[in-house]
Amino acid sequence: MNIKGHNGYSPCRSCDIKGVRMIGAGGTNYYTPLTTPRQPCQTRPSLDPLSLPLRTNAGFIRVLEDLDLCVTKRQRDLLSKEHGIRGEPSLVRVSLLDYATCAPWEWMHLFLENIAPMLVDLWTGRFKGLDEGTEEYELAPHIWEEIGQETAAAVQDIPAAFVWALGNIASERSSFTAEAWGFWFMYLAPILLQNRFRRRKYYMHMCKLVSLMKTSIKLELSVEEIDGLEQGFAEWVQEYERYYYQYDEARLPVCTLPVHGCLHVANDLRMSGPAWVHWTFYVERYCLFLKTGLRSCRNPWSGLSRVILFSSYLSQLSVKFDLSDELESFSMRRGQDILANEKLFESYPDLVLRTPCRSDHVPDEDTRRRIGVYLVQIVGGRRSDLATYLPRVMPLWGKLRIINGDSIRSKYSMSRAARSGSSRNNSFVRFEVTYATADESHPINTVGYGQLDAILVCKLGHNKIYRHLCATELILALITPCKTNGKDASESIVGYKELAAQVVTDARNITGVVGRVQTQGGTFIIDRSVKATAFSDGRESDTTNSDSD
Repeated sequence: MNIKGHNGYSPCRSCDIKGVRMIGAGGTNYYTPLTTPRQPCQTRPSLDPLSLPLRTNAGFIRVLEDLDLCVTKRQRDLLSKEHGIRGEPSLVRVSLLDYATCAPWEWMHLFLENIAPMLVDLWTGRFKGLDEGTEEYELAPHIWEEIGQETAAAVQDIPAAFVWALGNIASERSSFTAEAWGFWFMYLAPILLQNRFRRRKYYMHMCKLVSLMKTSIKLELSVEEIDGLEQGFAEWVQEYERYYYQYDEARLPVCTLPVHGCLHVANDLRMSGPAWVHWTFYVERYCLFLKTGLRSCRNPWSGLSRVILFSSYLSQLSVKFDLSDELESFSMRRGQDILANEKLFESYPDLVLRTPCRSDHVPDEDTRRRIGVYLVQIVGGRRSDLATYLPRVMPLWGKLRIINGDSIRSKYSMSRAARSGSSRNNSFVRFEVTYATADESHPINTVGYGQLDAILVCKLGHNKIYRHLCATELILALITPCKTNGKDASESIVGYKELAAQVVTDARNITGVVGRVQTQGGTFIIDRSVKATAFSDGRESDTTNSDSD
């Protein structure tokens, strides 16, 4: 775009806001608060976040024309500083571009590499030497250390599909990638920071940002949701300035350009589509792929060219000779592929069972009784009668994969994986059961969480006692529920301290895998089931790449 950017007098690429500097301290960097510092020497008018002076394509072109008319370098520099435009953009030959809206604020860098780390710096008292001022938002050092330890300890109970690597945020923060920041801030921070601040308003302010971030990365957004984001970000930035900036000239460094950029996110979504359309995760992943070809410091370009060339060779071979299966290890796995160690059942088109499998498994009497209790709810009758005609052998499977969804291990499979050194636990699931009311007009949908103990394939016989389930094949999930009282962890913070008695339900009722984190004497559920985009790099979502366990 060839604009001034950060610390410039007119730094924003979306609007004509003018920066404010620390006049009393002789500062030369400009910052972008909405409210002007309460010092007599500051004369810039304060701004309404919902009525910012937005740039236009015509205005951008007019400034470029005025720059070309400048006679002296000083003239050009003054005009460039006033409008924040250095010169023609790189893509000036693309005449259809609207310069005012063609470069949306990129979600990953805006939130995950700027705002989230900056908030952590403020909470830990490490932001550019600033203290709390008139507020009380800093966390005590021992509390932050405890949060870091709880973050590191939570990894073993968080599926690898949620986040690949996550260290101690207090002592290993340098290892945090954008993916790690995104998961920690949106899913762990609301749980770990609950009741940690001396005043609850800072926690609620953070949760408001988390809610806005989750909404902004949904796969689809309505006009009403975008309008809500615009209002929400405006309120969040105003509260941010009240808590951290405090309208004090000496605290201007907290009013960074990324904080101001939040005010333009909603309009960018209107103009450019959902965040996943234009964020840079794809480019970052591709750059990581290109780095595999860097073998020479003196001639890096030849290595990069070789990686691109060989990748193109493989792509063309796959198309020309139908080698997609043979070259699968070089490409991202497709969610609908059925591998040799998997089995798809005709009556369950959205579920795939995965090895290990014990085809001669004979369930114990307690399990048979629980299956009978479940069948009574479906077909009626007496439990003892239904249990009598159950097949003696029910194949036991270790893993379940939802087509285009999560991969889940059962407790049975986890015990085998533990012996092979795999420690990530993805055996806890979210399941939903619908119950019919007395008048059958308003069914009740309940949400539950629990550990998937086992997956059984139950082939019912032709006995009429099974009614409409006669001669059908059921995939049954044995689940030990958590006592969460039907609360939905995707909408609020849900924790538990005890497990309930084991239940049996249809495997179709499992909607996804969940993670867990232990803090402040309780265990809390991490549920990503909201239809938001995940930060996936194409790696296998199971806890290991091998199914030999």
